[in-house]
Amino acid sequence: MTLPALRIDAGDALPRIRVPTLYLRARHDRLMHPSAGDTILRGIGDVRLHALDGPHLLLQTRGEACAEVIAAFARDTVR
Repeated sequence: MTLPALRIDAGDALPRIRVPTLYLRARHDRLMHPSAGDTILRGIGDVRLHALDGPHLLLQTRGEACAEVIAAFARDTVR
């Protein structure tokens, strides 16, 4: 059984994203293949990658670390 999220291809929409974007990548994600993230990195013009040690669902498993990265991204983006 394939998860619904894995059946969706929004690659054509990525170039239309025109805002600074933060991509949090879990270094030990067993659900999403790194190539999915590579598609995001190639498709969005202003994207910043930040990899964190952790599994899929980083916000739940590494919430404090994610919050720090998101806050720093927001501060840098506003400047």
